[in-house]
Amino acid sequence: MFCFAVLCHGQADPNREFTGELPNGRFWNSSTELERLAYVAGIRDAFLLTDGQPEWWAKGFTIGDYVKDINKLFAEGENVNIPMMWAFRYCTNKLKGEMSKDAQERALTNLRLMARDWK
Repeated sequence: MFCFAVLCHGQADPNREFTGELPNGRFWNSSTELERLAYVAGIRDAFLLTDGQPEWWAKGFTIGDYVKDINKLFAEGENVNIPMMWAFRYCTNKLKGEMSKDAQERALTNLRLMARDWK
């Protein structure tokens, strides 16, 4: 599913829409709502096929809940270099209630720094 989204996605500037080799928040923001839903559904389905009950999915939350949370994350300009997969994991921990507000901000700061330094 991910490959489909990457191949079908019309990119304005492919160099800016990837951090390292991973699509980032710019890629997400330039994607359609359908592409975003397909990306998250593909991740969920991959986890279901491999784990049955995936640790990387917040129980009780829908694909749409994830898309809304990732949309909020990437609406902030300082987060657009974060790779989408890292953002997905961050949102899972947040939706599970595993992080306090302070821990969320520290985690975001660390993700921003890692994205800045990752080639």
